[in-house]
Amino acid sequence: MKLSTRVLSITLALSISFTLLVLGLILQYVSTVSVATQYSEEIQPAREVIEHLLTTIYSDFLLVEEYLLVTDYIALTDYDGRLQHSQEQCEQLTEEVDDLITLEAITDEKAVESYETAIVVYGSWQRSRDRLLSLHKEQVVTKTAASSTIQSEKERFISLMQNATSHFSNSLEQITRQDKELQERLAQKTKLTQMLLIIILLVFIVMSFFASYLLTKKITKPLDEMSRTSISFTKGNYSARVAESSKVAELSALQKQINRVYELVDSTFKTKDEKQRASTKLLPAQYKEILDFIKDSNLKGVTITIKDVKKKFSLTHPTAISRLRYLEQNQYIGMKKEGRNKYIYEL
Repeated sequence: MKLSTRVLSITLALSISFTLLVLGLILQYVSTVSVATQYSEEIQPAREVIEHLLTTIYSDFLLVEEYLLVTDYIALTDYDGRLQHSQEQCEQLTEEVDDLITLEAITDEKAVESYETAIVVYGSWQRSRDRLLSLHKEQVVTKTAASSTIQSEKERFISLMQNATSHFSNSLEQITRQDKELQERLAQKTKLTQMLLIIILLVFIVMSFFASYLLTKKITKPLDEMSRTSISFTKGNYSARVAESSKVAELSALQKQINRVYELVDSTFKTKDEKQRASTKLLPAQYKEILDFIKDSNLKGVTITIKDVKKKFSLTHPTAISRLRYLEQNQYIGMKKEGRNKYIYEL
């Protein structure tokens, strides 16, 4: 497989996996937020209506208290309209709460149960209210003293009002508690989603690094082998070849091309060596002994100068120069200048 194709496949696979995981988390989070928001929007009117109902009931109670203190009949008739309006307002609010329960805007069972109990008590409180108002008006008309019946009904009226408002308040607390719990769960869901996104991101980064490491290893290993082989080849090991085992198409093609170059160079050197060996056999003895001397010295890592040749074979300077120049011209040896007047001879 080509390197570019492999890189593209790995990158695409990681990107798709990461994108799907992130999209899944985001969709789940959006769904939760949508449900929580919808519930809050639905429950808010119910909370406002019940709060308004409690305020209206308390206002009505104060109005009844004022009514019970009035001893003039004409003044009582002024209160009748206000009391009627207050009662109608309470009834309208209870109908609104009933509609919200019917529409399932209030879903908490305890809240609904508390409200239904409050409505029953509220009905008894309304009847007690009407009776108390009627008894007080009768008392004002007849101009009689307050009877024990009125006092008893007033105590019952107050007790029922307290009981009804307690149940209404309990229903309101249940609704508020359910909304608060939902908001807390939403906050936890938000934190969990953020943590999962961070974890997924870290996993994606680790996987990317790991994939990069494996891919780099697949590339660097054959490159290191090619480097070692080339060093060995330059040191004279012309039989060295690169192992063609790379799974990367581009590197495999490169390995084959390098081996072809090595084979071409190896065959060239073999041909040159064969020619040199053949021509060496035809060399006169006086040249051959100098060539062997230079060859042996080079193998030992010793550099040879004209002075060494003169001393070794007891030659005069012109003779030594002549024989070395002959070997150089016929490409048996090479000459390299070192220093001002010093020349080194080597194969």
